[in-house]
Amino acid sequence: GASVLASAELGPDSADKRPSVQVGDPLTEKLVIEASLELVAKSIISGLQDLGAGGICCPASEMAAKSGTGIRIDLDAIHLREPGMAPFEIMISESQERMLAVVAAERAPEALEVCRAWELEARVVGEVTNSGLVEVVVSGETAASIPAAALASQAPLLSRPAVRPEGLDVVRAGPCGDDPHEDLGGCLLALLASPGGASARWIWEQYDHMILLGTVLGPGGDAAVIRLPGSAAAVALSLDGPGRLCHLDPYEGARLAVAEAARNVACTGARPAAVTNCLNFGNPEKPEVMWSFQEALRGIADSCSALGLPVTGGNVSFYNETLGRAVHPTPVIGMLGVLEDATAAVGVAFRAGGDVLALLGLTDPDDFGGGAYAAVINGALGGSPPHLDLEREGALHRLLAQAAAQRLLSSAHDLSGGGLAVALAESALAGGLGFRLTAAEPVVERHRWLFSESPSRALVSLAPENLDRLRAAAAALGVPMTPLGEVGGDTLDCGGFEVALAEAAAAHATHPFGPPTAF
Repeated sequence: GASVLASAELGPDSADKRPSVQVGDPLTEKLVIEASLELVAKSIISGLQDLGAGGICCPASEMAAKSGTGIRIDLDAIHLREPGMAPFEIMISESQERMLAVVAAERAPEALEVCRAWELEARVVGEVTNSGLVEVVVSGETAASIPAAALASQAPLLSRPAVRPEGLDVVRAGPCGDDPHEDLGGCLLALLASPGGASARWIWEQYDHMILLGTVLGPGGDAAVIRLPGSAAAVALSLDGPGRLCHLDPYEGARLAVAEAARNVACTGARPAAVTNCLNFGNPEKPEVMWSFQEALRGIADSCSALGLPVTGGNVSFYNETLGRAVHPTPVIGMLGVLEDATAAVGVAFRAGGDVLALLGLTDPDDFGGGAYAAVINGALGGSPPHLDLEREGALHRLLAQAAAQRLLSSAHDLSGGGLAVALAESALAGGLGFRLTAAEPVVERHRWLFSESPSRALVSLAPENLDRLRAAAAALGVPMTPLGEVGGDTLDCGGFEVALAEAAAAHATHPFGPPTAF
């Protein structure tokens, strides 16, 4: 399974390990969810836990330890996809779409009938005991017996050495990639066609995101918004993982990851409410990797504390290395937001010609370290990440929620990879409408104004009659606001250069890793 694969480095002979990563089946997952909800609603079960990392070993030991009981698992009763599996493989297999339920013996037939109604395989695979042990039975013989608490909560704690990487100062002292280029239109097209900037439509179209008709804002924007059944409210969901920024400074990069995920949710009008994570790092037995891990955790904690966000859970993936070379420290942040009125949700797409464009937040012309312009245009990874002011970030979130609730905005889009220029292009492409910048000529080089990746900023469009109300709300919250121009036409007119909307669309539709193939 994935947790086993994530506990070993990959090398030249690792190709045969790749099939051990399970493939999810969203439709079966939906059936499992519905069956589980029915079992709970009918009070048929007394305990329920999913089978994730560690396979059946994990929920069996955790449920037994939490309840102060034991559990006996009969591996011969577990249905297998492949014959000839060894007992240890059955115990730790991470096949997806599985749950372990605890049911009173007399109600087991009811539980099995519910599962059959949802076209799911289900069997009685063991029993609860009073031994306090997790016992594994194979062919009628006890193959393993270990205290449940030893597996669940009393495992030995490791305190690994952590050392700041020696070469980090050299990297941060290197060029930050802010060199100017004459063809800024070409730079914009290159960013739109890059792996981090190209459309991911061919990926998210693999699954029907309109099932049950609860989707308010679908994939492709800052965050997806899904209406809650039987309620006027909705939830907003986003993911962010800035590996390049964390490579330069894992603490600041992790702070920025939380802030960007929260900003994505806030741009829809939702209030950021909770965080989950997936922490991807190299071999923690190497002190430099462990230091990066600790610093990233510190950054996540500081941002969550400042923004009032609880961390509901997450997972850690270590040993992401090939031939001794680790991935960039990459904490991926999942953010959930709450929108009290789903009809107030705001998308990234420009909606109407003649709408006013405005920039919320401050731009630092030197914020290029670890950015998309630096990486794609200048091939650089150096300097320091942008500085994050969490008070400004929180104020921007409150302004966006207030403006959405008052129906002031036609669109809102966070500024991150590629800065203002890419945000403008993405909103134009999403809405099929161009724009024209009419703001005063910046006092800095134009590429710094267009491609800087300063945090705590958002691009909004709105009807001209709403401009004064938004300006007053921004002033009340201390959020700088700069009118930029207007929506309309079929070109991306950035003042000093123009790009045809059709040309930008063609670049954005590029598949940077080659033509897509069916999953």
